Amino acid sequence: MTLTVAAGQAGGTLVVTPAALEFTMTAGGAPPAFQNLQVTSTGAPLNWTARADVNWIQLSRNSGTTPSTIAVSIVNAGQLAAGVLKGNITITTNPSVNVAVTLTIDAAPAAPSLAVNPAALSFNMPQGGANPPTQTVQVTSTGAALTWTAAANVSWLALVPNNGTTPATINVSVVQTQGLTARVLNGTITLTSPGAASSPLELPVTLTIGPPSTVPLQFTAPAVLPPATVGRPYEYSFCQGARKNEPCGGNLNPATNPTGGSPPYHFQLDSGVGFPPFGLVLDVNGLLSGIPTAVTQPARQFRVCAVDLVGTQACANTSLEVKPADPITGQWRGTFTVDPHPICRGTYTWQANLTLSGQTVTGSWTDSYHNQTLSLSGTFDGTKLKLEFRTDEGPFNVEVTISGTRANGTFSAPSCSGVGRITGTIEGTKTE
Repeated sequence: MTLTVAAGQAGGTLVVTPAALEFTMTAGGAPPAFQNLQVTSTGAPLNWTARADVNWIQLSRNSGTTPSTIAVSIVNAGQLAAGVLKGNITITTNPSVNVAVTLTIDAAPAAPSLAVNPAALSFNMPQGGANPPTQTVQVTSTGAALTWTAAANVSWLALVPNNGTTPATINVSVVQTQGLTARVLNGTITLTSPGAASSPLELPVTLTIGPPSTVPLQFTAPAVLPPATVGRPYEYSFCQGARKNEPCGGNLNPATNPTGGSPPYHFQLDSGVGFPPFGLVLDVNGLLSGIPTAVTQPARQFRVCAVDLVGTQACANTSLEVKPADPITGQWRGTFTVDPHPICRGTYTWQANLTLSGQTVTGSWTDSYHNQTLSLSGTFDGTKLKLEFRTDEGPFNVEVTISGTRANGTFSAPSCSGVGRITGTIEGTKTE
């Protein structure tokens, strides 16, 4: 809506359009575009003068004769803070006309911030030993992606890469440690990123050099590991007495096996002396894990080595058998439906807990018809599962075909409430 302000005097009336101006900008940003005031009059032309009462309003002209145009601009924008500012333009003839000016300054968006994870690094090694394993630093940013550079202030740190764009990973290695004696060394990795709110960002690094070890490295492993099953998750840690998924041994994560040498230790397979069953992987912290994909009978033979910080290694032979998946052991649920019968009819739910040993099946059975838990026995030949449990009316027999985790077949019992033999169909699913 355009408002018009008019002021009268003998011979004509001054008219200023619009009666108010509104500007919007972002703090620290470019000033908004200028806006025009139209200064006219009814009747004879009128002389006028104009002025603004604040220093952030600039007028293209300060006097004239109607009709005229005044361009109104915002100046000194870089000095203005976020908020709503008010000003007035007074155009004087007789009487004067005031034009209200509002300037809304929105807060500037926050600058993107650089971040690293972890916030600090710590390395350990014995005097004269091998350099500790490389560690990684994740470089990220909030908001837009940022370019960055990284530099270390000590010669014993190497960074690869030392520049890039977020997100990125820096591999941090300890180098040039020859001749360094037992002590604690401190360094700093500094990351810089133009325009980042958190730049420069410092990452402290500690290198602890311990005394040379005098105790020999010792490591043992079971000759036979606990068996695995095809398709089921498996874990075994060769680092005994310590937390999994962390460097094995040393002050931060002591281990009972391996011992001696210069901890912490890492693990590897002995080259050319076997390997774990397919689907299993040995990580550097000594955890053998995965999901076996094939039966391994007899047990697979392989050799595991524990290696300390100076490169000394101790190895041990071990073996692991992967057994076929057990399609029976576990909990089963389903329904059975009675064939037409003079007394018994309908569909009932059942649940069974089964255990397979060789071809023999044992366990328990409960259903919504008998409403009691009954012991069962049976056999499984690889395809057919036959079960029997006894009720007050005699044996209840089930014969189903197993396909994966599904069971389908028939059942029979000598009578129902003392009347006639009953038969029907049964189905179920292995739930755990």
